[in-house]
Amino acid sequence: MRLRYAVGGALGALALIVTVPTSANAATGQFVFTYERDGKTLEGYLRDPRARYCLTLEQVAKPDTTPAHSPRNRTNSIATVYTETARANPSP
Repeated sequence: MRLRYAVGGALGALALIVTVPTSANAATGQFVFTYERDGKTLEGYLRDPRARYCLTLEQVAKPDTTPAHSPRNRTNSIATVYTETARANPSP
């Protein structure tokens, strides 16, 4: 009877060790986008971006750049792309 509990406990511990996720707050992969600066077409990317987080891309938020285009989501998560930057206090 004790052997059965010991084996069951060991298998349960092994199952917990194997199934614990490594990163719950980040997508795995790259989010790639294209933008233009000084007449050149450039490609930017985010490696393992934070999941469920809205961010403004530095490369396209500067005044001397055109809006980014051609986004390619190569992550294991869903990406939502907005055409404008978020306002700090949206009007009701």
